[in-house]
Amino acid sequence: MELVYIFIGIALGSISIFLVFNTKLKYASKESKQLQIDLEENEREIESLQLQFEEKQNLIRDWERKYLNLESEVKITQNELELRKQNFKEQEEKQEEIQKQFKAEFKNLASDILEEKSKSFSEKSQKSIEVLLNPLRTKIEEFKTQIRDTYEKETRERFSLGEEIKRLSSLNNQLTTDAQNLTKALKGDSKIQGDWGEMILENILEQSGLTKGREYLVQETYDNAEGRKLRPDVIVRYPGNRCVVIDSKVSLTNYEQYVSAQDHNTKEDALKLHVASVTKHIKELSAKNYQDLLVDCKSPDFVMMFLPIEPAYLLAIHNSPDLWQDAYKKKVLLISPTNLIAALRMIAELWNQDKQNKNVAEIAEESGKLYDKFVGFLEDMNKIEKAINNLSSSYTEARKKIETGTGNLIGRAEKIKKLGAKQKKSIPASFMIAQDKDEIEFKDHSIDE
Repeated sequence: MELVYIFIGIALGSISIFLVFNTKLKYASKESKQLQIDLEENEREIESLQLQFEEKQNLIRDWERKYLNLESEVKITQNELELRKQNFKEQEEKQEEIQKQFKAEFKNLASDILEEKSKSFSEKSQKSIEVLLNPLRTKIEEFKTQIRDTYEKETRERFSLGEEIKRLSSLNNQLTTDAQNLTKALKGDSKIQGDWGEMILENILEQSGLTKGREYLVQETYDNAEGRKLRPDVIVRYPGNRCVVIDSKVSLTNYEQYVSAQDHNTKEDALKLHVASVTKHIKELSAKNYQDLLVDCKSPDFVMMFLPIEPAYLLAIHNSPDLWQDAYKKKVLLISPTNLIAALRMIAELWNQDKQNKNVAEIAEESGKLYDKFVGFLEDMNKIEKAINNLSSSYTEARKKIETGTGNLIGRAEKIKKLGAKQKKSIPASFMIAQDKDEIEFKDHSIDE
C-alpha cells in the first residue's frame, strides 16, 4: 500500500514538474516570438536609415562634383583671362611700336621734304603745302584717337573680366538661394511658377553683359505653319547672324514634395512625378519646333529648356540618366542656371571679339586710306618740283634775253637814256651789274682783236 502512495506521489510530482516546465516553455516561446518581431522592426528601421544615408551620400557626391566642376570652370576662366591679358599686352606693345615707327618715319620724311623744298618755295607755295598737309594731319590725329580709344576699351574689358566672373558666380548662388526661398510661395500655382521662371531667365540675361533688343529678344511672337501664334521666352543672338531659343520650364511642385517627404515611399513617388513633369515639359517644348520659326537668322536644330532650380535639375538628371540624351534626341537641350551663365558669358565674349575684329578691319581700312593719301601727297610734291624747275628755267632764259648778250633790252634802254630820253625811274642795280659785266667783256674782246 505504501508503494502505491509512493508511486502516486512520484506521479503527482512529475505532473507538477511537467506543468511548471510547460508554462515556462510557453512563456519563453512567446518571448522569443516578440524578440523576433522586434528584430524584424529593427532591421527594417536599419534598412530605412541605410537608404537615407545612401541618399545623403549621393547628394553630397553630387554637390562635390558640382563644386569640382565650378572650380574647374573658374580655373579654365582664369587661364583664359591670363592668356587674354598676355595677348592684349603683346598686341598693345606691337601696335605702340608700329605707331612709334610710323610716326618717326613720317616725321623724318615730312621734315626732309619740307627742309628741301622750303628754300625754293615762296610764301604762297608754303600756304599751298599747308592746304595739302592739313587734311593728312587731321586723318593722322583721328587715326591716333581711334587706336587710343580701342586700347582703352580693351583695357577696361580686360580688368573687368575677373570681377565679372566673381559677380556671375555670386549671382548663381543668389539665384539658387532665391529659388529655395520661393519654393513654398510658388507651390501649386503653375502660372506663377512659369512667370517666376521667366523672371529668373531674364534676370540672368540682364546680368550677362548682353543688350536687350540687340543681342537678345524677349517674348517675340511668331506664326507657325498652321497659323498658330507662338511666343518663345527668349531668342539669343550671336555673331554670324545666328540665334538660339531659350524657353523656361519650372518643375517645382513634385520637387518640393520630394524634399519635404519624411518617408522613403513618399520620396520615391514624388521623385517619379518630378521626373515625369520634366519629361512632359520636354515633349511639349519639342512639339512647338521653335527653331523652325526663326527664318531671319541661322538657328541650330535644337532649343534650350531652362530649369531655373539647380537642385531640381540635378535631381532629375541623377535619377534618370537617360533624360538628358532623350531630350537631345527630341531637339531639346536641358540647361541649368550654372550652365546658362557660362553659355551667355561665352556669347558675350563672342560679341566682344566680333566688335574688336570690326575695329581692326576699320583701322586697316583707315590705314590704307592714309597711305594712299600720303602717296598722293608725294606725287603732288613731285609735280610741284617739276613746275618750279620749269619756271626757274624759263625765268633764267627770259632774264638772259633782258640783260645779257649783244643787243639786250637793258643795253638798248640805257642807250636811249643816254640819247636824252626823259625818264622818272632807273633800272634796278641788280640788272645793271650784269650789264656792266657784259660791257667789260665786250671791251676786253675788242682790245684783244
